[in-house]
Amino acid sequence: MSKRDHSGISQEIISGFSASVEKIVADFYASMPDEYFEKVPVESQKDHLRTIIAGKSLDHPQDHFRLKDSHSQYTFIGLENRPGQLVDFLRQIPEDKNLSSADVFTSSDNQFVVDIFNFLPSQQPPHIDHASLQGIAGSEAVEVEITQIGDDETRIQVIADNAETKTILKRITGFMASLQLDIRNVAVHSLTTYDNPIAVINVTCSHVVADPAFVQSIQRLIRLDPRVIAFADAHDIALSTAEVFIACCHIIHHQLSHVDRFYFNYETVETALLKHHEAAFSSVDALIDGSATGSDLNASHIEPGTRKTREQQILTCFDQLIDSIQSTNADKNDRLGLALAIGPRFFQQSPFKCSPLFVVYYIFGNNFQGYHVRFNNIARGGLRILKPSSLELHAQQADHLFEEAYGLAHAQHFKNKDIPEGGSKAALLVQPGHPAEKAGRAFVDALLDLNLKDYPDKSELVFLGPDENVSNELITWTVDRAAQKNHPLPACFMSSKPGAGINHKEYGITSEGVNVYLEQALLFHGIDPRQQPFTVKLTGGTNGDVAGNLVKILIRDYGDNARFLGIADGTASLEDPGGLDHQELLRLVHEDLPLICFSPDRLTEQGAVHDATTAAGEQLRNSMHNRIASDVFLTGGGRPETINGHNWRDFLLSGGVPSSKIIVEGANLFLTSSARSFLSQQGVLIVKDSSANKCGVICSSFEILAGMLMTEEEFLENKETFVTEVIDQLRKLAGLEAQVLLRTSRLNPQEDLPDISVRLSEVINHVSSVIYQQICKDPSVIASLKVVSDFYTPPMLLEKLAKIEDSDYYRKLLAAIVSAKIVYAEGIGFFENVPEREIIKLVREYLSYEPKIRQYIETIESSDLSDKEQIIDLIQQGGVSTAFRVRSVEK
Repeated sequence: MSKRDHSGISQEIISGFSASVEKIVADFYASMPDEYFEKVPVESQKDHLRTIIAGKSLDHPQDHFRLKDSHSQYTFIGLENRPGQLVDFLRQIPEDKNLSSADVFTSSDNQFVVDIFNFLPSQQPPHIDHASLQGIAGSEAVEVEITQIGDDETRIQVIADNAETKTILKRITGFMASLQLDIRNVAVHSLTTYDNPIAVINVTCSHVVADPAFVQSIQRLIRLDPRVIAFADAHDIALSTAEVFIACCHIIHHQLSHVDRFYFNYETVETALLKHHEAAFSSVDALIDGSATGSDLNASHIEPGTRKTREQQILTCFDQLIDSIQSTNADKNDRLGLALAIGPRFFQQSPFKCSPLFVVYYIFGNNFQGYHVRFNNIARGGLRILKPSSLELHAQQADHLFEEAYGLAHAQHFKNKDIPEGGSKAALLVQPGHPAEKAGRAFVDALLDLNLKDYPDKSELVFLGPDENVSNELITWTVDRAAQKNHPLPACFMSSKPGAGINHKEYGITSEGVNVYLEQALLFHGIDPRQQPFTVKLTGGTNGDVAGNLVKILIRDYGDNARFLGIADGTASLEDPGGLDHQELLRLVHEDLPLICFSPDRLTEQGAVHDATTAAGEQLRNSMHNRIASDVFLTGGGRPETINGHNWRDFLLSGGVPSSKIIVEGANLFLTSSARSFLSQQGVLIVKDSSANKCGVICSSFEILAGMLMTEEEFLENKETFVTEVIDQLRKLAGLEAQVLLRTSRLNPQEDLPDISVRLSEVINHVSSVIYQQICKDPSVIASLKVVSDFYTPPMLLEKLAKIEDSDYYRKLLAAIVSAKIVYAEGIGFFENVPEREIIKLVREYLSYEPKIRQYIETIESSDLSDKEQIIDLIQQGGVSTAFRVRSVEK
């Protein structure tokens, strides 16, 4: 045979290779499960075998291979099955790939593994009952069913509402790998034909004992934040221990970051506590099982060298936190998030604290965290969802998360002076890229767990309203969830409902009140907006609640007298010295469009649309409220603390003249208290947020009251009439407050209007609290107090109030009505510096004149006097006051 003659060698190799191939193919077809051959086309089977044959021919075979598939499918071939292998495959799938279905096949002898992952939308699998899926849709539930197959196999089916399949599959398979379970087959589907995506996962594995603990572990795994799972694995602790420990680290970070935002970040806090991990974990475990009497992390666990360092501040804060946690929902296996109730003692050293708190809820869940802060046992305030677009913005907002929630709740408490509910606010921060709707549901669910835990033994109900990034779908879901959890007033739990509620944006509720303050402030400065032109700059978009409705209302009430010189939102700023075109602005409002959609051809020659997606446009947008000179600046949107103690001078034009002589805060906390003070000293008349936008909270309280007094059918049948009555009452209450504020300011020009607003709220809240306490001691006083219920209550509800006269809510309602009525009529000084024991005497004597004055009004109404309407108006405004003062002088 010549050196180049290879026929014999070739034949020998082929013969030997053929025998090997025949054995591999035979073994493959004998050991792979029937489902593989039913689901996988023959051509794909050939590709899989070619890869297996090539891999096994290597001297040192690789653990696995990935076929060169299309973008819509990944296929992994394993040459031997091992625990954790599926998790490794899943980690190789890019994060931007949304897994729609998966098939995992393992041969009976564990020699072959074929895992196929698909990324195109899948159809409903035929073996899943449609009725079951329909029942779980929208519930956020996780259902686990375990079926034994013979002696050595178990099928586990997991159906999870509003869930992402790849994440769930990673967690379930990782958990099973940790138990050394052999995963033999997996089928995954993501169904998108329901209200939410529903993940359906079927896993066939080696034998599992189907006890409740196993099921609960899977359910909890699916809802946990990924950091909890990683932390528990890293430190070999229970998931619940890891979850509470991480939550505590976040709370400490939020409390200490004001000292040094660079040092007291989350990582530093965690590192400091982990140096004493045994004591820290022990304290957390005691808290979870209810045996905690304080933290185990005391001086005996701290090395001498650490006691005077910043680390000591962290350890001390942890001690105080564990000691202050009053309740948790950690005992609920089906919870969607962890909720901790923290008593006010923990916050006594907080730099943000300026009023006594009632309780703070901290809620931590899958890619979100948040606070609910409140100042009374019965409280209401909005739910705000913060969804930063980048990790950098997320870190900044995390530093200020408690500050933001506290500041909003504190402003809300002042704003709630007219209503029975104390102030509260929920601020929820979502990780970038995570669905805000899903986080909102989990937050609400955990809040309900905690708030209803001791009801009715404790009457501590909270009520929510929508704020930033809260959709109508989330509003509806929140009410339904409250009903599922047996909330005593589920329809009242969330206001501004699309159906049996009053949607603030639809009816312009908040903006109606802002406009009342605007008109009174202009009149105070000598401008009658119904007769004279005035100029406006506005933050907030035409598709926003407050700003969009302000555009409509100002054009409705003042026509061409209202000239908009500048408006800014997240997308753009509009500027036009000639005044922005009213019809084009109204088009954007009616079509729910942002400012970037403003047609440039509707501008004058000097006008411009500045696109905020460019660096230059963003700078112009961010400075619009400072640069443009106008009579009035209305805050209808924008981030808290936009104008603060460091940059307030930017609001001044050259020469130190304010760019606007009036600011009406339609949006909360746009200005800090120091900025208000500095600008007030420069002659700016500032109507504080707790006054200017209070009508939204009063409307929500009316909605709560309506939910107590009317059925849903009654509400819907009479909705339009009721809304008209509500808006009339809102304008009236806004007008009364505006008049007393400006009257006080005129008599005390040295006092800033925001300070007067705070005084007003403090007096009304204080007097209301004193009256409420007296009612609780002596319910017989109710008869003399309820004669003024019509001052506040819409007529449609007035006749139904008797239904709730035995409730704590009614006592708080009556106290708020009486307090607000007298203070608005008599002014802030009437009750200031009056001892509590004298307040009740004043109230009783004051109201004793009410029946007589009403008789006078009835007499005049039946007379033929030509000016009787004007006379009645004067008597209604000052009749009781005059009678009280005359009698006081006589005495």
